Amino acid sequence: MEISGYWEKDARVIAVSGSIDPSEWVVLDAAFLAAQIAQRRHIVLNLSKMEGAEPWVVVKLFTSYLQLRQQGIRLSLVNPQPFLRRKLEPTNIPAFVDYFSSDLDALKAA
Repeated sequence: MEISGYWEKDARVIAVSGSIDPSEWVVLDAAFLAAQIAQRRHIVLNLSKMEGAEPWVVVKLFTSYLQLRQQGIRLSLVNPQPFLRRKLEPTNIPAFVDYFSSDLDALKAA
């Protein structure tokens, strides 16, 4: 897994590429924490280059969403790949987390 990103006025955009290994999730958690410390109110998670995800990723995304929401931070997903969408749909996560086709669309919606 590789993580990159950039800061916006009130948001942090985080792009994930490759496959996520359970031991690497801590890096994504650290990126979420950095956004919280920087007092960003919106985290945009771009998953367009994600190559694979085990079922545990869905659980981690949902728990991260809940933790962020408790802090008043919005989480948006950008272009989750079809394999990930199929895993997310039965969980009802799409009812809580907004999906967008681009970082810019997500940032405009905030």
